[in-house]
Amino acid sequence: MVFRTVKKIAAGILTTGFSITLSACYGVMDPQYSPWGRVVDSVTGEGIPGIQVCAVQQTYSQCAVTDESGRYDIPVDQNIHYDDYEICVEDIDGAENGVYAPVCQPVEAYTESPDVDFSLTPEEK
Repeated sequence: MVFRTVKKIAAGILTTGFSITLSACYGVMDPQYSPWGRVVDSVTGEGIPGIQVCAVQQTYSQCAVTDESGRYDIPVDQNIHYDDYEICVEDIDGAENGVYAPVCQPVEAYTESPDVDFSLTPEEK
């Protein structure tokens, strides 16, 4: 009877100690589901500022605009990752930085840290 009690206590300590060790080594998992990336000109390789980038899913849409280096980060509702969605880009500044056709890329459900880059070809003038 004493042996069983000691065995249960030892198992509890081992399990608790193991969990604490894993958390200490790897940290608490905090997945990032917000899409981010860069939009570049396929000819020059330079980032394109002023491009609207949207995460689109059925009735949900959240957008951001690329910065001077063509980078974007869309702060989305984390529930978006439960279903597939698309990241769509649209040139909203007219001919200021060239003219580019809109493009979309799919993102699969449960994708953590979706890095979605675009290489856009300028349209003929």
